Order: sequence, then structure tokens, then C-alpha cells
Amino acid sequence: FPSMERDLNCTPFQAAIGLSMYCLGFGVVPLVTASLSEEFGRQPLYVVCSIGFMMTNLMLALAQNVQTVIVGRFLSGAFGSTGATMVGGTVADIWMPAE
Repeated sequence: FPSMERDLNCTPFQAAIGLSMYCLGFGVVPLVTASLSEEFGRQPLYVVCSIGFMMTNLMLALAQNVQTVIVGRFLSGAFGSTGATMVGGTVADIWMPAE
């Protein structure tokens, strides 16, 4: 928190929200992306989310205020959740249940 407070001129509460928004994005967005992966396929979702995750990390690196960090951390968690939540379906697509 000290570096966020110093660099972004924010309160400890704002710094805590900025760091916890990643968890919120990581927990809420897979409810939507799970159905999207069944509708459009897993590969397009992996590609879009990988690019989105890289772009949001670039956004966070260049952030000048705490509001940008809060939004960027939520989006980073949202895009970053794809690899962790779709792994079961991806493994099921690759191997037969008997294997």
C-alpha cells in the first residue's frame, strides 16, 4: 500500500479496493465466459482474453491515478480468469474420458 499511496496520492482504503478488484473480476466474470466458451469455442476466448490481459497490464503499468488502477485491476482479473476456469473443458476437449 505505501507505494500506491505515495505514487497515486490515494488513501489506504482506495489502495485496498484497487488491489481487491482483481479478485472480484476473477470471481464474477467466469460466470459469463463459461457459457461464451460453449457457444463460440474455447480458442477464440483464449486469444481475446490473452490479448486483453496483456493490454490491461500495460494499462496498469501506465496508470496515473487510482481510478485507472481500480478499473484496470478488475479487467485484469476478468481477462486473467479465463485460463484458470476453462481448463476443465479444454482437457475434456483434448482427451477422451477413458484416457
